Amino acid sequence: MKKIKVIGYCLIVLLLAALLFLSACNTTAPSGTSETSGSGTSKLSGPFTIKWSCPWPPASDGMVRREAFLKEFEERHGDKFKFELYGVGQLCESKENVEAVQTGVADIAHIISSYTPGLFPRTQLLESPVFTLYTDHPWNVSYKIMSELAPAIDQELERNGLVPSGLYWLGGVVHIYSKEPLRTVEDFQGVKISCVSEVHSDALKRLGFSPSMIPGAETYLALEKGVVDAALQTHGGAKITKYEEVCNYVTLLGWPQLGFTYAFNPDFMNRLPDDYRQLLVDEFKVWHETVEIDGAKMEDNQSLQFMLDHGTEIIELPDTELQKIEQLLPSIDEWAAEQEKLGIDDAEELGQKLLELIKKYTGE
Repeated sequence: MKKIKVIGYCLIVLLLAALLFLSACNTTAPSGTSETSGSGTSKLSGPFTIKWSCPWPPASDGMVRREAFLKEFEERHGDKFKFELYGVGQLCESKENVEAVQTGVADIAHIISSYTPGLFPRTQLLESPVFTLYTDHPWNVSYKIMSELAPAIDQELERNGLVPSGLYWLGGVVHIYSKEPLRTVEDFQGVKISCVSEVHSDALKRLGFSPSMIPGAETYLALEKGVVDAALQTHGGAKITKYEEVCNYVTLLGWPQLGFTYAFNPDFMNRLPDDYRQLLVDEFKVWHETVEIDGAKMEDNQSLQFMLDHGTEIIELPDTELQKIEQLLPSIDEWAAEQEKLGIDDAEELGQKLLELIKKYTGE
């Protein structure tokens, strides 16, 4: 009997050991399992699934470009990565993208720094009208400028628990869409206008406007109900949110839009082998430089034409009014003092660097 009991106990122990072994073999990381060799190359048992959250409506032009990018990406690297692309409101709202990528709700998020005031002041450096880019290609120029400043900007994202992509740029240029014609600075006085950036809000106050911080997706309703009578917006944003139904005019202003960047969740990036991580960063960079920049400019031109085709009238300010606007805006010294209050202790140095880079890339 004792021998039978001993054998029984041994069988139970062996069975438990076998179950534990099988359990360990079948355990996988949430988005794929990897082992990295001494050379930094990976051995992968399955592709990593990446959740990418963006601040645009699912069917918008910007999202269509991203869908095409991911389709081509997966055709070449589908054994390594699979993507889930989310537009605004699908995974989270635009202003929640920072928290989403911090917490791992998203693995990659497209961040608009103005939606989280105070967290990323350096990514907003070019938003100020003080640094208006006198060029017909602000996307490309802003990207080149901010790329040179990236080492000074990356630390902001790292400090807030994000892995920076090193890609920073402006979303384009903004203009004044309005119900009534605004042809002079005098016409601006007391006009209720929406915007999404504190930088723009301060500048609009200097011009006599009465600005309100209203998210882009909510501006149509604010215009329709008379909460505001104008909105600071890109042509693309105006098209997406159907401004042709509530605005009759667009006064060309040409101010820099919002600071944009991509950021990665640190836990997700740490799970990736070195070569996978580098591949992901490189692919985003190449796509952005060769496709997205030109695509954004083309979208802006097409959106303006759409607005014109639907009855929106263009107002071009005369030089005399543009000079008045320039005089009402802060000087570089005033701008630097304001930035120092936001925590940019080297604002004066950065301001001069920005002016040098603008001249370098625009010739002005």
